[in-house]
Amino acid sequence: MTNTKKRTTTKKVLASTVDVVLGGVTYKVKPLAIRAAAAWLDKYEEYMRDLLAYQSMEVKSFSSADFTEGFREIMCSAPMRMTELLFEYAPDLPRETILDTATPLEIQTALQEVLCLANPLLAAAQIERTISMIERLNASAPTKRD
Repeated sequence: MTNTKKRTTTKKVLASTVDVVLGGVTYKVKPLAIRAAAAWLDKYEEYMRDLLAYQSMEVKSFSSADFTEGFREIMCSAPMRMTELLFEYAPDLPRETILDTATPLEIQTALQEVLCLANPLLAAAQIERTISMIERLNASAPTKRD
């Protein structure tokens, strides 16, 4: 007797996709293979390192030109760089449609989802932080007195 409910490899892979909402439309993003995901994580790390370098500059140690460049990077370039990272991970997404309809917040949220797909340990850590936050909120909430 065979088990007709046995999941195939294809079903398992499809089950590991994440849904991202961009421009009000839900898209499925599939995980990359290990080497491709590692290469993408390197690009993401480089992007974050660049961004954090601008944010952590000492105000007294840089010129107005440095400040202008840092401000431009954080406020203007960051949303497009995040978008490019998203498209590098999921090249099948309809680029032009998303660029015309998605908001920066949707891109940021989608990138967080993709980051957890690229590194499942990050997803586990995010869940752990959420549980911890809920426990702290519950502990500090006023109790109902009878």
